[in-house]
Amino acid sequence: MELLGAGRTLADKRGTELGGVLIGSGVKPLAPTLFAYGADVVYVYDDPIFAHYRTESYMRALLDCCQKYKPEVLLYGATPTGKDLASAIATDLPTGLTADTTILDIEEEIRHA
Repeated sequence: MELLGAGRTLADKRGTELGGVLIGSGVKPLAPTLFAYGADVVYVYDDPIFAHYRTESYMRALLDCCQKYKPEVLLYGATPTGKDLASAIATDLPTGLTADTTILDIEEEIRHA
């Protein structure tokens, strides 16, 4: 939930939506909590295959989400699972990876008339 607060700040500066992703088994009822913490949209991957964390299955779900919705920024928790998933998906996305970040900032969106 902490990352949603940081994400909200970044999204507001860029003038874009903040999305949250839920991956797991039986996680759909958690979506309202993400909205309550600032998400504008929540993408839910709720399936028994996600009952236990497996890099490959979670990576495919998150990669599918990224390819469909093209986020500007993707934030992960600095947990063993978050670090594993971030490094796994970074090889398939045209982006860099910054680990163990303590301060997040982004330039404001420049709108041309």
